[in-house]
Amino acid sequence: ISSLKGANSISWDRQDLHTTTERRNRLEMNVMFRNYPFKSKSSRQKSASRFRFLSDMTLKRLIMLSLLYFPLVLQVWGLSYQQNARYIDNKKNKKIHMHTNNQPTNTDNQTKEKEIYSKPIKKQYDRDHIINLPNVKKNRRAKSSKGKGYISESPTATIIPAPTISPAPTISPESSISSAPSISYILNLSSPVPFSAPTPIDCTDPETRERLLMKSFVAISGEKSFFDPNSPQSKAAEWIINEDPLNVNPCTFSGLAQRYAMVVFYFALDGDDWIYNEGWLGGTSVCVGWQKVSCDRDGLVSSLLLSRNNLVGKIPREVKELTGMQLFQAHDNEISGRIPTEIGLLQNMVGFDIESNKLEGELFFDEVFELTNMQYFRASGNQFSGTVPWNNVIASFPNLVQFWIAKNRFVGNIGTQVGQLQSLQSIFAYDNSLTGRIPSELGNISTLKYLDLENNLLEGAIPEELYGVSGLKRVILTNNFLTGTISSSVGNLSLLTDLWLGNNLLTGRLSSEIGRLSLLGK
Repeated sequence: ISSLKGANSISWDRQDLHTTTERRNRLEMNVMFRNYPFKSKSSRQKSASRFRFLSDMTLKRLIMLSLLYFPLVLQVWGLSYQQNARYIDNKKNKKIHMHTNNQPTNTDNQTKEKEIYSKPIKKQYDRDHIINLPNVKKNRRAKSSKGKGYISESPTATIIPAPTISPAPTISPESSISSAPSISYILNLSSPVPFSAPTPIDCTDPETRERLLMKSFVAISGEKSFFDPNSPQSKAAEWIINEDPLNVNPCTFSGLAQRYAMVVFYFALDGDDWIYNEGWLGGTSVCVGWQKVSCDRDGLVSSLLLSRNNLVGKIPREVKELTGMQLFQAHDNEISGRIPTEIGLLQNMVGFDIESNKLEGELFFDEVFELTNMQYFRASGNQFSGTVPWNNVIASFPNLVQFWIAKNRFVGNIGTQVGQLQSLQSIFAYDNSLTGRIPSELGNISTLKYLDLENNLLEGAIPEELYGVSGLKRVILTNNFLTGTISSSVGNLSLLTDLWLGNNLLTGRLSSEIGRLSLLGK
């Protein structure tokens, strides 16, 4: 009534009642309290009003509760009916099988019983078996007048009474069933039926094969890589699944990750336009016939020699799967973007040559210092920037032979720690913005042969210790801000073929000792 009239919910039993209804209620109250003369008129009116209010409230609550619990009552009644029906059926079956337990049956009856009892039996668990249920979470327990059980939390809850029979079947479901099944096997529905052996996966089935292959590819590249059907990852997956002449079996082929990584590398760097791509995407192993690819004895790719091969694109992070890589040579190409940090996972790497490309960003990221076997590090002719963390270079590349970082955008000083690289033969750091002095510790590197620091912002004198490195063949220090004189010790550099010191602030006379450099200019 209040909703129809828009009245406040607390006044529905008073002012908002229709006149006829109010008069009828008052009449009822007068009849109801007629037999109580000991109450005053005002008291009777108050009681009548209170009773009318409570009676109306009680009626509404009863109606609401009835509507709320009526479906539940129907459900409980239905469950009870089903439970009684199952109990009666089980009892009948028990009597039938007890009666026929010792009677022989023909082959047809035996086949029928096999068909009946080979059907999946719905598992039932008592309190002791609930903990063994693999996929049931927090089953609510309920008590029943007929025994203990639980109510499953499935959408159609079923009350399952606890069994009163043996918890272990006397006959295994896999074994053959006799013509007269025993009662314990027929009625043992409480214990879980032992799981049969898993069906072997048919990896040659096209759908299964595709599913397993894609699962492996997603594990390597991540799902996002396949959102774009034109991505190198999508193209590689499509080729291996539908076009690869090798028709790899995902269950038995041990080199799947490596093959996938190589195919992704091919598509990522526009392999169709390579100069040397013979055998790539062929029906053989990547170690057989794939041009410019070498492998070790274990069948792992050990080297990629792809210099001057028209590589265009970005190095994919799937190269992390080439765990046997020792030499990666791709100088003089059109490789762009950043070096993937996953390169740090190739810890067998000895030589890394990416000179003369269009790479940018940070070269000395943390992961690159995981390549502790590095000997030949060549990154000249790119657009790398930042400083050179000499402490990390010394600590992580103790066997460094070549350190080429020329023609980039590096800034900062040349660290004095460089003198600890006792195997270093060449330092090419020209065409950068390096500042500070040439460290005298370079004189401690007896193996040093080539030093090229041209076109930087270096200052100060040429360290005297440098003239003591008798194995030097080439020293190029032009276009800096070097000061001082050329020491007479320059005559000790008997193997020197190139000495470039122009465009600096050097003073003094040229020592006559320079005449001892018989190989100079040759």
